[in-house]
Amino acid sequence: MSSITAQDIIDSHVFDHLREISINEETEAVVLATLRKAYETEIDRMHIDADNDKVFFSWLAQPMTVYFLFIPQSVSNAMQGILCFAVNSNNNNVKLIDYKGKIEEYAFKKYDAKKQLSFLINQKLLDVQPESICAIIRAGIQTNLVSIGETWAQDEYKRAGSHFKKPVIETLNFNELGLHAAKYEFNTVIQEIADQQFNAELNECLSAFEHEFYYVCAAGLGGVLESILYFSLDNYKLIDRSFPKDPTIFDFIRILKSNKIINRRDENYIKSNFLIRNSVSHHNSGFTNVSQCQTMMLGVRNLFSTVYLPSKEWKAKHPDSTYKEYLTQGNQK
Repeated sequence: MSSITAQDIIDSHVFDHLREISINEETEAVVLATLRKAYETEIDRMHIDADNDKVFFSWLAQPMTVYFLFIPQSVSNAMQGILCFAVNSNNNNVKLIDYKGKIEEYAFKKYDAKKQLSFLINQKLLDVQPESICAIIRAGIQTNLVSIGETWAQDEYKRAGSHFKKPVIETLNFNELGLHAAKYEFNTVIQEIADQQFNAELNECLSAFEHEFYYVCAAGLGGVLESILYFSLDNYKLIDRSFPKDPTIFDFIRILKSNKIINRRDENYIKSNFLIRNSVSHHNSGFTNVSQCQTMMLGVRNLFSTVYLPSKEWKAKHPDSTYKEYLTQGNQK
């Protein structure tokens, strides 16, 4: 099998006439160390705020497995192309895969990066879950490895440029869901609640955060929090004719407290999240920052874990009872 060495990757500007040396763990370890150092060194030059700004740099925010796929490219059959992408992972890793002689589809060279990845996955040539791919780092004829790491960091800095420059919000164009779904375990939230409208609203909030539209994100997350509380009350069968048509947070808290579902500490935590939402929606001075959105996203995850999941478990155990009936029988939460 025609393969490459770590030094080939580090030094070479095009992957051509590579030596016949197998890819192994030692090679991948050298590539990982070199790539990571280049990525971090470039970010160090930016002098970011370590507490607030690292969330915009995917490899600082969470571990990644970075794939280097060596593939045919459209300029010349004699030259090697590269497709480099990252997936969410529990540990930092690098995987090098040489596809020389393995791709017979002539049109493959004309595909863009996403179509090439789709082709490889569909043809069982690449064992990666599409939803785990969070960044396409490089595609085409390759420069050296240090340049890949530097360019990756630079691209993320440009993407977060509105955060660093503090511009006025202009047009909004929601795009794909980013890495924060994994960070706050929102995939689990979406799967457990399984409501299409809720899914759409949460995805739009996260997309707004990814694009640094913090006002939009924070305002929308207030509705997401209310939905979680509503679904929880519905699981307990506490939504009846007396339930307000336009409930406020105080209505939710009143019902939760009167039925002994939350305590004072829970109440204060819920109120604190809605105070942020209200300060953004009703008393906003024009600046909504990243920390406010992060606090509310953490609130979504925590209310899901401490209020919604117990309600879902209770419903499964008591399909024929209301929570009020359950309490009148002398049960305690």
